[in-house]
Amino acid sequence: MRFRSLKTTCFPGLFVTLYCFSSYHIRIKSIYLSIYLSIYLSVCMEYSLLYVRKSIYLSIYLSHQKLQYTFSFQYFLNVYIFLYISLIFIFLRFPHLFPFLPRRQKRNFSTIRYPWGSSSSSSSSSSFFFLFLPPSPPPPPPPSSSSSSSSSSSSSSSSSSSSSNCALISSPALSLSLSISLSIYLSIY
Repeated sequence: MRFRSLKTTCFPGLFVTLYCFSSYHIRIKSIYLSIYLSIYLSVCMEYSLLYVRKSIYLSIYLSHQKLQYTFSFQYFLNVYIFLYISLIFIFLRFPHLFPFLPRRQKRNFSTIRYPWGSSSSSSSSSSFFFLFLPPSPPPPPPPSSSSSSSSSSSSSSSSSSSSSNCALISSPALSLSLSISLSIYLSIY
């Protein structure tokens, strides 16, 4: 509960502070917008990555327009950004008003298809992450009734360790750092 309150207070407050005290240059504000959306939507709220990519692409596109921004266009863009962020805040407080926005489903790493085909099928993205893991030995022959409990405990421990490794590999921290680095790099050059 405390972490949920931190998500709904600290992150928006930090973004609004950076947004208000930044320069009026559109490139600076678009950097803040892309970083904020990538952190808040991808990591905290577990949105579908499609919406996060669209938001980042929009901010990068607005930051690299080679047009002479007039006062009216700058005012319109500020109003648009504030309305977009306020819509996110409304969704945080009343998520039932937006049933059409899908959330990212949690991957079930215990149902990965192994090379010997001993477990059930899974998504292609989950099996992709297993390519980075070291190859595991083939399963032993069917044990007797006396050693069934020990083998089941060892298999559960190995599956838990493999799931923890996959959770570490498939965490959104990598995509978050890549999106932030890309937005900063494109804003400089």
